[in-house]
Amino acid sequence: MNKPSRRIQTQQSQIPSVFFLDNDVFQQGQMIIPTPVFSIPSYVSEQIGGNPEIRIVASRFFDTIPYLPIISKKIFYELLNPLLPWRADAAFLCLCMKVVLWSPLAQHDDPQTTDYLAAKRYLSELESGGVFTMPMLQGRVILSMYEMGHGIYPAAYSSIAASSAHGCALRLSGQKDAKKTGKSLTWIEEEEQRRVWWAIVILERYVIVNGSS
Repeated sequence: MNKPSRRIQTQQSQIPSVFFLDNDVFQQGQMIIPTPVFSIPSYVSEQIGGNPEIRIVASRFFDTIPYLPIISKKIFYELLNPLLPWRADAAFLCLCMKVVLWSPLAQHDDPQTTDYLAAKRYLSELESGGVFTMPMLQGRVILSMYEMGHGIYPAAYSSIAASSAHGCALRLSGQKDAKKTGKSLTWIEEEEQRRVWWAIVILERYVIVNGSS
């Protein structure tokens, strides 16, 4: 992995505005959503560690969080390829996976842990930098579930609302629309997108029902 810098590189969003304003024109122009390249800040890399530590976290996540099957193992481990540049959105997803593995102890029962606060801070920076990808959305959904499960309100309401908006913007609300991002998808990617969207729908309904009871 490349040595992380202390601050995230700030830059204007590279996502074409036409993607949001007129998706038909976006499709006709055969444009794609680029993946912005950012350095990973030290406060994030210190929490997730190197490739071996990340693989341990991933293994624990897939073994102990089977009720949220929104991440394809195949796609995730491809992100960890040491021959490829380490992506900022992948680092965010790894950090969120670590966050949700936390459980309260007698001496430490505050769910707003160092990992959680780092993930929230990093999410804000990625948003400002124009990162708009599936790994980022998956991390959002994981954070939303964590906040609901540990009673972190009103953050949970805001998180699931933002996840829903992010999913709609990525055209995940229907199988037909899911192909409007300018990239051909494998069946694994299509299935992953469906699962992410339905996780958002379920969590959103949970928030609505509990909020109105």
